[in-house]
Amino acid sequence: MSRPRSFADPEGGPVVDQDRHGTDMAAMEDAAVAVLDGLPDWIWDCQPPVPVERIAEDRFGLRVIDTPDPSTVAGAPDPGENAHLSGLLLPARGEIWVHSGEAQRWPPRRRFTIAHELGHWILHRDAGHPVMCRAAELAGGRVITGALPEIAPADKPKERPPLPIEEAEANAFAAALLLPAVQIRAEHATCGGSIGRLMEIFESSNAALERRLRTLGLSWSD
Repeated sequence: MSRPRSFADPEGGPVVDQDRHGTDMAAMEDAAVAVLDGLPDWIWDCQPPVPVERIAEDRFGLRVIDTPDPSTVAGAPDPGENAHLSGLLLPARGEIWVHSGEAQRWPPRRRFTIAHELGHWILHRDAGHPVMCRAAELAGGRVITGALPEIAPADKPKERPPLPIEEAEANAFAAALLLPAVQIRAEHATCGGSIGRLMEIFESSNAALERRLRTLGLSWSD
């Protein structure tokens, strides 16, 4: 796949102006496109999947570090009782910490966590304080009981309280970065909207990909 002149969506971007959390979807799309458009070929040759860890490290100078429990990292804020952290951004140290157990069980989840924390770095780091991301805040999912939390499809969003706006923005940014609209549309047309094939191409979870397709007004098949 050759490099497009821009990764801006030729079809105009998200089909909604705001999500239920109040996120400016077009602004998050523009922020992700700006990152993709600014990548040199030596970081990414434009073949999916997007190399998010390399972008974080080589483009933005961040260190991505895996740990069994991000809440135990020096400088991490208290996540609260019974909270599980999927990721942690320490802006002052330029570090992204990722839950290693999740990375082993769900590799696409690790990619989303890194992209989510990178979103915080780009969008919110001026606040200067550490940013912790609980499992239930990533992609707006709900926690499923088990050895580790999983993210379930957003099947009944009106029954859950809205996410903090910074978390919702980081989710929208991560989706737009990992699943570029121009590439999603091209591959969607080629594979006839096969969700399994798109998951394979973009190394994405089913839930994240379905949300992205819905955001872009695209349907899918099993």
